[in-house]
Amino acid sequence: MLTVTDDRSGAAVPVKSRPSRLVRLTAVLPSGDDGMSWHAVRVLLVADLARRVLEGLHGNQVRTTVIGSAEALASAGERLRELWIIPTDEVRAEPAGAELVVAAADEVRPGGLDLCGAEIGGDQPVLAVAPVAELDVDGAEPTAVRLALLGVARREPVVGASVADATRRLGRWRAEVAAAARQPSAPIPASAMAGIRAACDDDLDAVALLRALDEVAEVNPAGARLETLLYVDRIVALDLARGLTAG
Repeated sequence: MLTVTDDRSGAAVPVKSRPSRLVRLTAVLPSGDDGMSWHAVRVLLVADLARRVLEGLHGNQVRTTVIGSAEALASAGERLRELWIIPTDEVRAEPAGAELVVAAADEVRPGGLDLCGAEIGGDQPVLAVAPVAELDVDGAEPTAVRLALLGVARREPVVGASVADATRRLGRWRAEVAAAARQPSAPIPASAMAGIRAACDDDLDAVALLRALDEVAEVNPAGARLETLLYVDRIVALDLARGLTAG
């Protein structure tokens, strides 16, 4: 079960589902953000990661509601698709009932947070997403931008995240996919699977998930590396299978 730290209370809270296995997920964008800033995109990216974990690992049905500007969301549609962010199901002006909330925050600090103008009621857990202060994406592949954002813990502001480093990291993983595809397939070792699921279910730890990709060379036998890479890619959505056409 996905368990997250509620940034309002600091308590570890399991994400519950309704009897139909439906999880209502709400993404609260920064108040007054009519141009789909990188902070807003980062909120949607964290919500996207939560949705992929809940649907892909736990078999839930997820309905995502965005609290923000419908016009800004529509105008940013192509940009969000390029970042592999699953389209939202609904856009509203005010929060409604939800089992999990992902919200923009000006600051996340021990014992509290400063949300960006949002009033969120209810006792559902709230995942706070810190701002993006600096991000140079000029000419970058969108999946490298996605990786650069995922590579910073959501409670920490993004300051000078290197998209160039993310591009090199992607290239290395895609080369690993291409090399592993030449080996006889083998199942993911239990220890590797346990680490992946722990990263997902323990506070939605994207940084730990990406570390599993960095450590894939240690997975044996070699045929299990491909399965490991592609399994993690189902969650982080970095198009690693593109490496299958390399070499």
